[in-house]
Amino acid sequence: MEEAIEAYFDQCDEGVERDVIIYKRGKAVDVVNVVEPIPYTMEDLTLALGFAATNALWAYAKKDTTPEDSNGGGFKEVITRARTRIGGHRLRECLLGHQDAKIGQLDLATHHGYQPKLELPEGATILIGVQGPSKPTEDSDKPALEQPAKAIAIID
Repeated sequence: MEEAIEAYFDQCDEGVERDVIIYKRGKAVDVVNVVEPIPYTMEDLTLALGFAATNALWAYAKKDTTPEDSNGGGFKEVITRARTRIGGHRLRECLLGHQDAKIGQLDLATHHGYQPKLELPEGATILIGVQGPSKPTEDSDKPALEQPAKAIAIID
């Protein structure tokens, strides 16, 4: 498994060749061949490992019964290290301005547990409560505490 993951990262690092047209005063003056690295993503790693979706990859990792690898962990540990490597790569690319910050923020929140900081205006009041029925409703035989409740947040 580690070999397949390293092959994925190597393929991304090798990149893709493409021609870039250089324009000067609106006219094409040159064509330059460049190699662009491929950004690491959990989705591409998942496909490279033969899984159809990332949730299938994590479900498989949770059932991990493989022997420990060279770094002391089984399949789940190998995938977790790869996920961390992808998150670090994405974060560096965004910080350096090589990738769009909004896309990076979405990816980091979705796959790596990062959450944007909620900034409130100075002096803002936040009221948080739970709203639910205080007594059983007519169409329910369940007690009030077993009925669905709604969380409410009011930011003033």
